[in-house]
Amino acid sequence: MLQFTAWIEEVDEPISNARFLEFLRAMSDRRGEEEGLPQVVKTYVRWELDKAVQERSLPTLATLLNFAAYQGVAVQDILCEPTFAASGHLVPSAARFDGLLFRRRDLQLPHRRVVYVISKLTVGKGPVPPPSVVWAELGLWCNGVRGYCPHEHQAYREKFLAQRTFMGLDRFKRAATSCMRLLESSASDSKQKVSLREHLRTNYGLDDAGSSHCANACANLRKALVLSADEAELIRFEKHRIKKTERWAASADPS
Repeated sequence: MLQFTAWIEEVDEPISNARFLEFLRAMSDRRGEEEGLPQVVKTYVRWELDKAVQERSLPTLATLLNFAAYQGVAVQDILCEPTFAASGHLVPSAARFDGLLFRRRDLQLPHRRVVYVISKLTVGKGPVPPPSVVWAELGLWCNGVRGYCPHEHQAYREKFLAQRTFMGLDRFKRAATSCMRLLESSASDSKQKVSLREHLRTNYGLDDAGSSHCANACANLRKALVLSADEAELIRFEKHRIKKTERWAASADPS
């Protein structure tokens, strides 16, 4: 990772998607007993290849690191010498990389928390930050949230869009992200009291109304995030939701 960071700083031209596609195609074309890939790796290569072709986007660093670790090469080898980096003879076998196996991270807790956080912010009367800031704080992508809880996702977007606009969306995102970092640092040391409004006025040029709106929105998000990290709180919330759903189902017209 350090080697890649040092290398990328020296690259003057943007990296195209063509080299990564070349690497993936070379990986998928490997045949034979020595050159072949385990099924789990074949599936991973095929999935990444389909995604790269459709989205025409560069891979994430996590994807590059997975392939680099499996092949025993540097990340920059994949982007500079893709055919060489995909060679089957680079490592004696895949056995020593059994610990990697491209595991998906467990999203059960972030998914449970996002429903809680959205519900708390949506029913509250205070302002809310941009959706992307909320998803980022929970370590989730927008598509993941929309796929897991589409109704909650839509409800939050509607509330956000219905707010009075005090600033542009891009500035709101940057200001809110900065506020969340300050709230984290102040929470770790109770002696440090950070003035979010002053920070926003000084660093983002917001007026009193805009700084107050952003600061309050971030404070509401921070409170919901802290509560959602409590397992007992999550269980109480989920039981309440189940009972509410059951009451709604019982009162619904069968016809």
